[in-house]
Amino acid sequence: KKIENPEEYFKLSDAEARLVEFMEKENEVLPTIEKLNEMNKGKSEKVLTEIQSGICTQVKQVQTELKKKARSELDDLLSEIDKLNKLNQETLSNPEKEHIKRKTAEYDEKYENYFKKQIEKL
Repeated sequence: KKIENPEEYFKLSDAEARLVEFMEKENEVLPTIEKLNEMNKGKSEKVLTEIQSGICTQVKQVQTELKKKARSELDDLLSEIDKLNKLNQETLSNPEKEHIKRKTAEYDEKYENYFKKQIEKL
């Protein structure tokens, strides 16, 4: 059905008009967003600071837990590698042991030279 006169279709009843008028008067009494922001500026800054502080504390706790876990895993790996190296050293012949010593010394020399270069760059 086509609406011929839309103004009459949307016309408010007396009760609705009074309610709208009352709401408009009440809205005039309410503070604006700018005024609310100004009134609560100090409080909002304190709340934000507390939130940031809490988040920083949580992040530090998680980082500490992750570091401890990683350190524990590394310690376990190193002890396992140490056991395997000791077992391997017991079963090697003298020429094999000498070869390992030479390679270890070669590695250590390259490792030290690398870090000396890195320090010189600084």
